[in-house]
Amino acid sequence: QVLCASVALALACTGAVADMHEHDDDWKSKASSVASSSSFSGHDVAKTMSYTETYAEGADVEATANAGAHASYEDYDWWGGYTGAMSNSGAHSSSVIADDALTTDAGAYDWTNAYGDGKAYGDSYA
Repeated sequence: QVLCASVALALACTGAVADMHEHDDDWKSKASSVASSSSFSGHDVAKTMSYTETYAEGADVEATANAGAHASYEDYDWWGGYTGAMSNSGAHSSSVIADDALTTDAGAYDWTNAYGDGKAYGDSYA
């Protein structure tokens, strides 16, 4: 949600700031993105990970965003020795408009762990 909001903010501001740019014929823009994912499963274990990153730059505007997620499950013994599941994710975005006239920075992160018979922990922050 934070990622989408920041990207929307950057896109909305791009149109507003482009009018302030004095030399439209000199205006250049560039963008890049990276995405990766992996998964693994074996005897009593399963894991998955994903990551994305986006960068865009235009007339007096620069924006970056990235997000990652991880989930895993492991089971060790019949009597309740480590049996656990874990998931975590995070997102971060930032934008700089008109050479630091406006700078935004936002992030959201969460994690959850569960162990054995009925123990669970979780946290999130933004």
